[in-house]
Amino acid sequence: MNKKHADEFIGIPWAKYGTDYTTGVDCVGLVFLFYRDHLQVYLPPIPEFEFNSPNPAHKDLVINFLTRASFCQVDSPQFGDIITFGPSPLAGEHVGIFYDALTVLHVRENKSSALEKINRIGRPTAFYRLGKRGVA
Repeated sequence: MNKKHADEFIGIPWAKYGTDYTTGVDCVGLVFLFYRDHLQVYLPPIPEFEFNSPNPAHKDLVINFLTRASFCQVDSPQFGDIITFGPSPLAGEHVGIFYDALTVLHVRENKSSALEKINRIGRPTAFYRLGKRGVA
């Protein structure tokens, strides 16, 4: 994995539950696009019923997404791994793509995707690496 084309994922607008370059992405949608278009790994989609439940808990969507996509928790992250932020590893409220020891690629509500210093986002709770290929 290399950082050569990572800049293609900077400047994508934010959209709740979005997974599209033009209409926007949320933090999980950015991960989905990055893995699909940069790494050629097709992650399982998040079922629409989860988005449309009366009060979808975003932290549950994040953990369920990582679990279904066969990510495994790791101690030493590398470029392209997933970093979660929140109160605990099992309550990831935000995800981004680990860029380097100081930086993450992510998108925040009402802002475009960007590289940002990890310590400006929140408390990192865990790092995840894809354990096996995503689904076709």
